[in-house]
Amino acid sequence: MLGGIFNANIGKRIFIAAVVPIVGIALFAAYIISGEVQRYASLNHLHTLASISPKISSVVNELQGERGTSATYISSGGNGVWTTRLDQQFASTDAVLTDILPYLQEFPAADYGVQVEERLTLALAELERLEGFRDRTRSARTTIEATAEYYTQTIRQLLDIVSVVASLADDAEIKGQSIAYMSLLEIKERAGLERAMGAKGYGAKAFDSLTHTEFVTLIGQQDSYMEVFRAYASPEAVAFYDETLVGTQVDDVEYWRDIAVEAGYDMLYDEVTDIQWYDGISMKIDLITQVEDFASKEMIATADGALSSAWMALLITLASSIGSLAVAGAACYIVGRSITKPLANLQDVMGEVADGAFDVQISGADRRDEIGDMARAVEVFRDQGAAAERLKEEQELAEKRAADEKRESLNKMADDLESSIGQMIDGLTASSTELETTARSMSELAGTTNEEAISVSNASTGATQNVETVASAATQLSNAIGEVTEQISLSAALTQESREASEQTDVQMKNLSEAANRIGSVMELIQEIAEQTNLLALNATIEAARAGEAGKGFAVVASEVKDLANQTAKATGEISDHVNRVQEETKTAAEAMTGIANKIGEINQVTSAVSAAVEEQSSATQEISRSAEETAEMNRNVSSSVDTVRTAAEQTGTAADQVLSSAEELSKTAEGLRKQVGDFVSSIRAA
Repeated sequence: MLGGIFNANIGKRIFIAAVVPIVGIALFAAYIISGEVQRYASLNHLHTLASISPKISSVVNELQGERGTSATYISSGGNGVWTTRLDQQFASTDAVLTDILPYLQEFPAADYGVQVEERLTLALAELERLEGFRDRTRSARTTIEATAEYYTQTIRQLLDIVSVVASLADDAEIKGQSIAYMSLLEIKERAGLERAMGAKGYGAKAFDSLTHTEFVTLIGQQDSYMEVFRAYASPEAVAFYDETLVGTQVDDVEYWRDIAVEAGYDMLYDEVTDIQWYDGISMKIDLITQVEDFASKEMIATADGALSSAWMALLITLASSIGSLAVAGAACYIVGRSITKPLANLQDVMGEVADGAFDVQISGADRRDEIGDMARAVEVFRDQGAAAERLKEEQELAEKRAADEKRESLNKMADDLESSIGQMIDGLTASSTELETTARSMSELAGTTNEEAISVSNASTGATQNVETVASAATQLSNAIGEVTEQISLSAALTQESREASEQTDVQMKNLSEAANRIGSVMELIQEIAEQTNLLALNATIEAARAGEAGKGFAVVASEVKDLANQTAKATGEISDHVNRVQEETKTAAEAMTGIANKIGEINQVTSAVSAAVEEQSSATQEISRSAEETAEMNRNVSSSVDTVRTAAEQTGTAADQVLSSAEELSKTAEGLRKQVGDFVSSIRAA
């Protein structure tokens, strides 16, 4: 890492040297700013808690009033004016809760620590039970002790939230004011309990031992918290307390206290009633509430001032830190530029001197620091470089004169060399030209021979292909003729079978005709029988008519027999008609089968003639195929000979091309030699 720093340019090293203290300043400033930010955040939290304290105090004040009213209501048995007062107190508490409870429910208690969150959660949970205790109070289903315990516990949870202000405060003034404010809240809480205990005792015209002990204890606790208040409160708050808690109401309460304390457990015969006690101490509590409001405003004002001071301190710290960093950065930049810029100028001048610009102007030679020493050293380098440049020019002039003399002698030698070698190159060029012409003629002749051989080869190949095509076609024709022969043979066999089948069918038709004739004879016989039966039935009918009543049954039977005979004659006539048509169709079919048999005989004769002709054609086709194969073989021999000629022509052409290529290469070599000699002569002349 150190090697990298040492190899860096001066600007980067100056930057690194400046950054280290600037970073240190920045870290220190960040530490200071972080502390101020934390202080401001703490005061902001404290200010918020101080601002919420009066809201909680107002809820506590109403709950304290509701606790005292409920206790007095229970001790009086729910009679008289206490019913109205209880409803009024409930309404007053509800009005305050309606205004403040949503704020408490939405308050971000988790941002202020676990203590605030837990106590606010418990207080809200107790407030949700408020309506249930009210119902039990109205219906006299609870005791004074249970009611006092519920309200006291709820009030305690709310007061504990306010007590967190004192524990979180870092500022001594705010801590003292918060302790004094909390002492007032505790005094008022004990006064509220004292109000309930006194109302119970004065309502019963006597204090029991537990109530009296609690009553006296509460008075002592108020005195203790008053001492704390006077120790921590500001002189203004103490003076305001002394000015506020004076008058007849305060004196009356003190007098009634003394009566209760001195009476002990005895009966109270004074004319003080529970209502008088309740109203009197309530007015005193209201006066304490005024002092409480004064103390809360004083605490909030102090918190506002501390918050504003913290904000101003944060801004001043932030501005001073930024200013310090800006001044340090500007100083580093100015000092760095005062070093790097002249060095950069010297670097540019030294680069120009190194490139040969010895007329450059050098700035900074009049400085009295190290940069001035460097500038004056660069002037020395510039002057020495100018002297060396002049010496170099003189040496170049002398070398030029010697080179001119050498060039003249070389030019003469080059002219002689060019003249002698040029003649030999001209003879070589002429010989290569003649050789190239001869080789080109051979190449053209070989090409012509090759082309003719290719033409003959192509023609021979075409003839061979045609003959092979004819042979193939003849072979295919022979195969086709064979198939035709087979089909004709099969056709002859089928024709013979058809002829035999037609002859057999003709015989069957004749037999069918004879059977039809016999059926006709039978039908004629049945017709005659039916006519005889009809005649007999007619005679029977006549005889039955002659017989009268005795022959009626026989007449009916004779009539039915007559009907059957008529139906038989009719059916026999229809059958006879069908048999006649069958005989006619059978005769026609027999004649047709005879014609078919004759045609089949003629087809058989034609098929035999075609079969003989096909056999002759098959022999001729086989002869054609054999001749075509012999011709194809001869053409293949011719094609092979032509290929040999073409190969020889190609080899001749290749040899001619090689001779031509050699002649051209010889010409190129001669030209190259001429060019090399020319270049050599030119180089000699240019030397």
